[in-house]
Amino acid sequence: MLLALNSCLLDEEKDSKMTEDKTPTKPIVLNEVNFDRMLAESELPVLFEFWASWCHHCSALSAVIDEVAEEMGDEVIIGQINCDLNRDLCKRFEVKGVPTLFLAKQGKVVGTTVNPKDKEALVSWVKGMLA
Repeated sequence: MLLALNSCLLDEEKDSKMTEDKTPTKPIVLNEVNFDRMLAESELPVLFEFWASWCHHCSALSAVIDEVAEEMGDEVIIGQINCDLNRDLCKRFEVKGVPTLFLAKQGKVVGTTVNPKDKEALVSWVKGMLA
């Protein structure tokens, strides 16, 4: 069953909308199978969100994450990690609440934010961290 689940998540990753240069313009599904590879191989910074289906704040932030992925797809890769399916990643990053977002550059975390209030706040935070 785990193999089927991981296969399904990897298929979702392949189905992500891409720009002509193969940069995703939708969030990528990250999991315990593909996470380390994504961080290690990405030439762009990676913004990754820990979320849960039962979290109302996560649901509200979902559309914002989609918009930011579309708007900043040439500057940053955006990934989403379902906490309920990826508990080891949650423990590794000491996620205490959701939604929690991390920004990594060259494979190393450079910042974190919890439950950004809106798109403008999230974009401002990301651009500030990338400066």
